[in-house]
Amino acid sequence: MANLRARLPQLLVVLLGLLVALWYYNLEWEEKEIDLGPSLEARRNPVLALQRLLESRGQTVQFVRGFAGLERLQFADMTVGPDDALVLLNTGRNLRQPQVDRLWQWMEAGGRVLVAVDNPHFDMTALDDDPLLDQLGLGLAGRYWDELAEEEDTEDEEDADAESPASSEEDSADTSDTSSDTETDKNADDNAGTECRWRDITVPVTLDAHDDVDLQMEFVSGVSFTDMGTEARILSAYEEKLFLVHQRVGAGEIYAIPTMQALHNENIHCEDNAYAVWQMLDGSDNVWLILNADSPSFWRHLWELSAFGCIALLAALAIWLWHKVPRFGPVLELHTTGRRQFLDHIQATAQFLFRKQGSAALITPLREEILQKLRLRHPGFSQLSTDDQIAKVVQLSGMSRTDVQLALYRPLPVPDLAFVDMVQRLQHLRNAL
Repeated sequence: MANLRARLPQLLVVLLGLLVALWYYNLEWEEKEIDLGPSLEARRNPVLALQRLLESRGQTVQFVRGFAGLERLQFADMTVGPDDALVLLNTGRNLRQPQVDRLWQWMEAGGRVLVAVDNPHFDMTALDDDPLLDQLGLGLAGRYWDELAEEEDTEDEEDADAESPASSEEDSADTSDTSSDTETDKNADDNAGTECRWRDITVPVTLDAHDDVDLQMEFVSGVSFTDMGTEARILSAYEEKLFLVHQRVGAGEIYAIPTMQALHNENIHCEDNAYAVWQMLDGSDNVWLILNADSPSFWRHLWELSAFGCIALLAALAIWLWHKVPRFGPVLELHTTGRRQFLDHIQATAQFLFRKQGSAALITPLREEILQKLRLRHPGFSQLSTDDQIAKVVQLSGMSRTDVQLALYRPLPVPDLAFVDMVQRLQHLRNAL
């Protein structure tokens, strides 16, 4: 019993090992593929797939953000060569007229340009003032693919109604035989990891070197060009909508598509998109992929979203400022109802005496105060004559004889200007004595 208890931990370890081994050998391994989405580089560069495609074909590709170097055709320390190709993405409302003129001069010397006009930052139907579209004689219109799909479905139904009943029966029999195969193909397409969104709506494309080949491009978005008197050659159109145009400019050329969605990483593999774009850029020394990274400012975006709201806000601000800004006009006198200071009473009394009794009522008490001070400090002053009194005051104060005579012995009343001068002399005399 003692030996069994001593070996009990070892037995438990062995038993646990057997259980783990049994669990491990009974596991069923299952492999799953999890889509983690595009890589960080693909999220930063929406045309990375196109860049990799061109590089695999032996072309040098440069990816640039912003149109700041177009006027000089120089980005960082690298200059665009005369035989290069520029791919301008999202140019709507971001190209200025000097930049368009510089591009035109460069194309006349042999340059090649592929431009995608639509800008996601702005309303696509408000690009009537775009300088590049004006130069090409094109306009931009928006029409979603679901509307086009509905039109195609309507046309197919009308064609089906126009067929004979016999042919309809034959088609229905053939359709019943192949329905299972069609459903299988659709399920396979739905499970594809890189499925195109609009497989039933493709637009044929005609390129110069491939007139005998039927090329199809999936443009994804319903944004298209409208003919505003263009001289460009139409390479891809759907009814009255233009999706790819080409124009010779001197020794160079320009291709224009309404939106960059056909060149995007998610759609470049659809139909013949990659092949068609490669053929348009083939033969160039270097390819410059230039993406518009200049998003509109907050105030411009706010104006685009709500112009009436901005106008109302500005009007309210103007009214508030008109209410708060001080007006220029007469000074408003404040009427105080509280108790006045003692100096206010003295000032009011002096103004009353000066207004009712003249200057004599204010000068006489001041003269009497000075003469009384002289009588007290200098006995016998009152027995002196007027001339002797003036001489004595001149000796004591240091003032001139004329000033003393005007201050103490000038007859009253006096004019207003003389009153002010006399009061000043009397104050000086009182301070000197």
